[in-house]
Amino acid sequence: MSGYVLASVSEDSARIWSVSEGLCMHVLYSSGNKFQSCTFHPRIGHVLVIGSDEFLELWNPIFQRNITWPYSAHAGIISSLADSQSKGIIASVSHDQWIKIWR
Repeated sequence: MSGYVLASVSEDSARIWSVSEGLCMHVLYSSGNKFQSCTFHPRIGHVLVIGSDEFLELWNPIFQRNITWPYSAHAGIISSLADSQSKGIIASVSHDQWIKIWR
């Protein structure tokens, strides 16, 4: 989101922070599946992609404050995510020993 916000996750929540104000702007509490990693969507900057156990969850805090769209992605915990804005892709790494590229 153009350098003005950052995201963080803990096992029970995901947060989007205002860098300039140092305040939490949006919070999503986990509904049971522990969060492990996150990155912003490379094409839709306000959407956060969250890695959990076996799922990638898309969260749009502007339109759906407490809802995610889960996608089955791996057979283990998704421990790391990285995005490439120039390519429009996300890479996920899991405890299932796979690296996957998503468009």
